[in-house]
Amino acid sequence: MRGISSGLGVKLGLVAGAAIAALSVGAASAQEATTQVDELIVTATRRDTTVQTTPLAITALGETALENMGATGLQDITSMVPSLKIGGGSDGGGRITLRGIQASGEATVGLYYDETPLTGPSDTSQNSGGRSQDGNLFDVERIEVLRGPQGTLYGSGSMGGTVRVIFNKADTREYSGSVDVMGAAMEEGEASYYAKGVVNVPLIEDKLGARLVLYEEQRGGFIDNIRYGAEDINDRITTGGRVMVTALPLDNVSWHGMFMRQKTDSPGGGSTWYPLLGEKEYSTDRYVIPINRDELTLYSSDLEWDVGFADITWAAAYYEWDQVNASDYTYTMLRNSTSVANCTNWFNLSLGVPTSSCNSQQLAQFTAFAISQTPTTLYKPAWLHTFNSELRISSKGDSKLNWTFGAFIEKREDYVDSTLAVVDSSTGVIGVPPTIFFHRDITTETDQTALFGDISYELIDGLTFNVGLRQFKYDKTTFGETDMPNWVSGSLVEPWRSSSADAEGWLEKYSVNYQLNPDLMVYATAAEGFRPGGANNTPNLEPELVPYGPDAVWNYELGIKTSWFDRRLTLNAALYQIDWKDIQTSAQTLSGCCSFIVNAGKARIRGVEFEYMARPMAGLSISGGLTFSEPELLEDQLNPNIRDSTSLGDKGDQIPDISKFSASTSVDYVWPVNDAFDGMLRLDYSYIGKSYSHFRPTNTYYEKQGDFGVVNLRTGLEGSDWGAYVFVRNVFDIYGAYSVSSGAGSEQLVNSTQPRTVGVNLRKSF
Repeated sequence: MRGISSGLGVKLGLVAGAAIAALSVGAASAQEATTQVDELIVTATRRDTTVQTTPLAITALGETALENMGATGLQDITSMVPSLKIGGGSDGGGRITLRGIQASGEATVGLYYDETPLTGPSDTSQNSGGRSQDGNLFDVERIEVLRGPQGTLYGSGSMGGTVRVIFNKADTREYSGSVDVMGAAMEEGEASYYAKGVVNVPLIEDKLGARLVLYEEQRGGFIDNIRYGAEDINDRITTGGRVMVTALPLDNVSWHGMFMRQKTDSPGGGSTWYPLLGEKEYSTDRYVIPINRDELTLYSSDLEWDVGFADITWAAAYYEWDQVNASDYTYTMLRNSTSVANCTNWFNLSLGVPTSSCNSQQLAQFTAFAISQTPTTLYKPAWLHTFNSELRISSKGDSKLNWTFGAFIEKREDYVDSTLAVVDSSTGVIGVPPTIFFHRDITTETDQTALFGDISYELIDGLTFNVGLRQFKYDKTTFGETDMPNWVSGSLVEPWRSSSADAEGWLEKYSVNYQLNPDLMVYATAAEGFRPGGANNTPNLEPELVPYGPDAVWNYELGIKTSWFDRRLTLNAALYQIDWKDIQTSAQTLSGCCSFIVNAGKARIRGVEFEYMARPMAGLSISGGLTFSEPELLEDQLNPNIRDSTSLGDKGDQIPDISKFSASTSVDYVWPVNDAFDGMLRLDYSYIGKSYSHFRPTNTYYEKQGDFGVVNLRTGLEGSDWGAYVFVRNVFDIYGAYSVSSGAGSEQLVNSTQPRTVGVNLRKSF
């Protein structure tokens, strides 16, 4: 397809860019450079450090960097973080992946808003990690991305790493605020806009302050449903806000509270379309116009107490996450409309007509019945209620011996209705409420507890040993019923049933780092991560396939962090191997109606990550990263209870949806125009390497993805309290497929880059 980049040229260009950045700094070192390099403070290890003094692979993006990128959601930062991927493509909100640890089930990467871990609803297939909360990044202090297992400090789900979003807190001293507005036009699509504002008010000077954040953003649609003549169906609107409160009752006690609410409504569903209907026409002919709704309400409380020799932190949170996902189920209905087995069940159990096997006349009657229930939507409203709390005590970090100890508890309950309904055949629009003909419901209750500790000791100057342990325990119960059958797909009535799974054990981490001098650190780490197992609640599933166990990884890593030329050049690298066992993977029932989770096989991921930041002269910064990896199965994925599954792979297969190479580079230049304002220019380029949709190349639906690069450009003028910018996203209007999925009747369904978008952005602070 037109515009797909050449992988070799891109790789050479990006590697050359990194080399040029290093050389440019080297040349600039001969000049009288006076640029002050400020290092971002991070708290990944539960105490204040900088990126260059933190002995793990970490990328930190501050508020200024996020603003210069024009980032509004987590998907926007993936180009700046090695090995970070978020499913959903331009829609975002999908599974978060680091270092290729990607599979169905619970999250493989922990997502934190301040001190709160967020996990999505389980859905019908126990795939709670399949959706991530895509909060708006306005008024964010920084984002920290920790690569590699973080299980000892951050718990289950942090197998591949942890993403931490740190919001700006209320200030008790100064009135301040800002507004940020944007408008943009998209080729082949609708206009987009956002309006955001924040105001900070000291209520009692030095004692109490409040901060109010409000925002609304609409992303224009660009996909047309040619079956019904509906245009730009994939528009999306997000509204939300945060109320932040800071209280300082004593000199050594601080409290931060947050109330957050965000709602995203996609009345036309996600941004998927069929290139086979016309290359770059952004068209679909699905029978149903899907819908997606997502709403999060979060309350959090963080109390910090300085007791002299240590800091005590008590963090607690409660959140409610509601979703509605409706998709096109018509192809599955049509595929099963000629099933003799399902026809026989229909005659015997529904019509009360005994038959051992449908004859041709009966099958024709069954087929007509099946078609009468199309077009069909799979309509799934779901909710999740979660309470979690963590209490920890940490040393100050100013002695040879440093430590953190803590306890964690989480109680989670989620519910989903899985229903089928006939939609309007003239419009494809889903009724409100839909008239359903199939219904099942599933409830999942999860309890987790943990005790953890982390101890570091500096044996000699610069040489530090670290040990972390976490004792975990979880109990998970899944129960539900099918009270309205779907005769066409063979989903029969099933009474209420309950299944449970539990486990307990230890996670370990061992690390050593050596700070040879202020500009050079080397470290070595062996760390473990895990995800809980669970129980499937799937129609007509064999009993032996109901439970599935946890999976786990060990990550072995060597890293180096270096600074050069008075810290105007940083070069960091990490070499790692991940051993993954008992992989949780998705399989399909024989009827094709439902997905469920099984344990199968082992995998190994070997990789190397590079990051660089160059500041050759005042106002100019060049940054980027490269990732090379080999994600492959070490053995055939075999489960004796699965007779037929296109999900399982063989030894040597590449793990789906993970590319072997990705890279990015950014150039940011700010220069004085006159005494009143500066000029600003930023260029971002990101390359997503080639990946595949399934394990087996022989799979009928094996599809190539990725292998494209995108350029974004942003320029403008900035004053001391204002900014005016023009930007172009996807400058060369490149078509690139983030994901490609195929199935019977649905070939090459693509989630792709958005068309070229040109816009203006205005900011004002006070």
